[in-house]
Amino acid sequence: MNAVRRHEQLREADAVRSLLGLRGAIAGTPTTNVPDQEMVSVLSHELRQRFEMRFIGLGLVQTVAQFWDGNVWFGWDVAPYGQHGSEPSLTEIFAADLFELEVEYTHSGGMLNINHTGTPGILSGNAQAQFGSSYPMANRHETTIPAAYIWAERDRLTPKWANTPDEEAAIQRYRYRTDSHTDRITQADIETLLKRMAASLAHIEHGLEVPANGNSWPDAGKDAKVTKAPLNVSQLTQLSQGRGSLASTIQEYALLEHDASKKRAIYKYRQPLDERVESGHSLVLQATNAWEDDSGRYTNYYLDGDIVDPTSIGAGGGLNRTIPLSVEQGDWMVVTELDMGASPLRIRELGDRAHIIRSTVVIVEEMDQNTGYIQLNCMDTGTWLRANVPCVTSHRTPEVEVGTATGRNPLPAPDHLTTVLQTGRHYVLDGFADSIDKMRAFPALAAAANAAGGSSGNSLYDHINDLYNR
Repeated sequence: MNAVRRHEQLREADAVRSLLGLRGAIAGTPTTNVPDQEMVSVLSHELRQRFEMRFIGLGLVQTVAQFWDGNVWFGWDVAPYGQHGSEPSLTEIFAADLFELEVEYTHSGGMLNINHTGTPGILSGNAQAQFGSSYPMANRHETTIPAAYIWAERDRLTPKWANTPDEEAAIQRYRYRTDSHTDRITQADIETLLKRMAASLAHIEHGLEVPANGNSWPDAGKDAKVTKAPLNVSQLTQLSQGRGSLASTIQEYALLEHDASKKRAIYKYRQPLDERVESGHSLVLQATNAWEDDSGRYTNYYLDGDIVDPTSIGAGGGLNRTIPLSVEQGDWMVVTELDMGASPLRIRELGDRAHIIRSTVVIVEEMDQNTGYIQLNCMDTGTWLRANVPCVTSHRTPEVEVGTATGRNPLPAPDHLTTVLQTGRHYVLDGFADSIDKMRAFPALAAAANAAGGSSGNSLYDHINDLYNR
């Protein structure tokens, strides 16, 4: 984006801007002439939040070396580079400011001593688990090719810019493939490196959900689960986003806002249980009563319970903490059963905690923070909150089980369709991620988008639409 801002007059700038504007959250909407997709993958945030990285920094070279994609470690060399000495390795050609990062270390008296003197070693281009006896301390934040290589290949960076012999030697490293200064770095070398960088990102994405000790599911990585429709690179400059109606534009903004709030909710779901409770936005309860009320038009499902300090049941450290509750009467939330036989405690039968987003929807009917009493109205939302409706998703159906639960994991067990409500079971309440206000706005916006100008039936919309189209 910085390059686009610097060169707004270039026709390629619009294509890059359009590419960066593609979002999976607005797939299938009429304002683009290409399939919307997650064209840009933001990995650094996900790596920081979900993984314990072995090295300081999130440079591309040392990050990809930590991921096994289920088949191989990543290697930078492809034929003919690094083949039997006939061609230098890519990591040797582009050592300066990129692959020159290995620093030796030693163990002494239980301490790790890193050798900061001398020139860092060059990473091997072979596919292997890297950094066995060295540490990637140098150039640890690089995520793309240093621009000096491109300027040098175009003869814009030459020794005439040097003021000292050291500066001249440094410039020559961007111009020549090896220290012998016999062969210049070519455009083909640069293009090969850029392709390998793209391949390294794909390798990381494929390894994000793959265990390092092997994998039985070759399509388990992130890149296999994110839809990315192919784009014709030769027609990249023709890629443009059309002008949509006011209604369709509002719909897209609503989808983008909901997608952002959904991702924030999933991030919270993935935090440890005690951290979620300590934040005040989640709470643990033990059910004291569960019953159905079918006296009205619809069957209502209720759950009474006592709020529980999670440390008293083995979540987190310490005892009898004061928990700042942000949960109030009238809040919409989701309820999920806890696996009391697990250590540490976790959600029962769901696997990835991101699935909490589909847990049973509840309304906090009553709540007394002094006594710890809470009553939940558990809703069957199958008729109106569905996965094919914008800005909401489907949710598990509540089912009351008579009697008192026994054992740490009582039967019947919950599944991906049902939450069992029963006296004696433990549950956790988490935030509700659906955007019901946006869902209800979509039919009106769809009708307005299809209406003739000035005849939407909503005078405020027609007035704003007139201003939008001027």
